[in-house]
Amino acid sequence: RGFRVVALDMRGHGDSDRAPDGDYTLEVLVRDTAEVIAQIGRPVVLIGASMGGMTGIAAARQLGPAAVNKLVLVDVVPRFEQSGTSRIRDFMARHVHGFETLEQAADAIADYLPHRRRQRNLDGLKKNLRQRDGRWHWHWDPAFVTAARDDPMLADELERAAADLQIPVLLIRGRMS
Repeated sequence: RGFRVVALDMRGHGDSDRAPDGDYTLEVLVRDTAEVIAQIGRPVVLIGASMGGMTGIAAARQLGPAAVNKLVLVDVVPRFEQSGTSRIRDFMARHVHGFETLEQAADAIADYLPHRRRQRNLDGLKKNLRQRDGRWHWHWDPAFVTAARDDPMLADELERAAADLQIPVLLIRGRMS
């Protein structure tokens, strides 16, 4: 149908290299996204969850409809509940030194998400964890969490950016998000 998909691992996330300076500000993530869009060379539809969604909102506003003509946000909105983001950040920060086993990681997730049934087959965890120095670590740079702050100005900025968008936006919310 003429569509091409580019799945972007943001710096310090997934299998991408970590930022040597630990800079994961929204401004830098938008700049990275803009560079990829420029290489594509035509308008794109951005799809983003969590940090990727926030980056998508800011990138769509900054680059305009000539570069980003549609936006899909998955489980993210411009103004988010501070207690929810603090809970997520606390969970992530609690485990920056990794886990000895996949079972320990599964137990930590089960404690964090008690409404979900703990998986017996732990192979799926390998999508989000990487083995390094004999321990299992999340697939993101710990600087994401240790440098993060609850910044009410960020929510204000994202809300203004979303309100300024003149493109179609689809919001997808998962159950229990």
